[in-house]
Amino acid sequence: MRKTHTATVLRTRGPEVRIELRAEALPPGVAGRLSGIALTFDQVDTYGTMFAPGSATRSIKAKVPAKKLPLMIDHSYETGAHVGVVTRMEELDGGLLMTADLFDTPAGRAAKEYAQAVIAAGAYAGFSIGFVPRTSESIMVDGRAVERFTEIELREVSLTPMPSVPGTDLLGARADASPSTQPPAAARTDAELLAVAARAALDAMDEAARAALLDELLTAYRPTDATR
Repeated sequence: MRKTHTATVLRTRGPEVRIELRAEALPPGVAGRLSGIALTFDQVDTYGTMFAPGSATRSIKAKVPAKKLPLMIDHSYETGAHVGVVTRMEELDGGLLMTADLFDTPAGRAAKEYAQAVIAAGAYAGFSIGFVPRTSESIMVDGRAVERFTEIELREVSLTPMPSVPGTDLLGARADASPSTQPPAAARTDAELLAVAARAALDAMDEAARAALLDELLTAYRPTDATR
């Protein structure tokens, strides 16, 4: 059964990976940059709902290039909680990979310090989306009905220690180019970043799907005994 939403109630959600961003110069007004998995697809969240692949595509195309998707703290819509703006969001097989610039304001710098401390401590923080539901369908998952959003309008992304969607994670945080008394963190290679993202995607799968995919990859990428 399929149903269409017309209400404009704002819903909040949230999705797991860890990355160190490279040190190119940041633009004016920006004190730092975060990366992470903002949302995972087809994972039942704490609200008993899930998000379909492509459900945010139209919203991403309309808002991210125009810098109209704010980064907030814990879904607080006060000015002081507006700590940055999402500058890039791309859809992977399992979810949305996001980059956000942090404003050079007290709140933006505090968010940068929080994210860096979480990563340095090996602790966890994730992301949660604020959205308006547009269309959805009802599907059965493990014997129970689950609302699966097929079209949403993104309103904001929040940094939070308690996301509701499994698989979201703060992947990396970098500071501005100003001198620091702290030694710089070692930048990860592209191969390391891809490995982290791959692990996150595998963790989001159920055991059977993960085993099938690993078998397929082992077959496809098993080295051939060409010369010795």
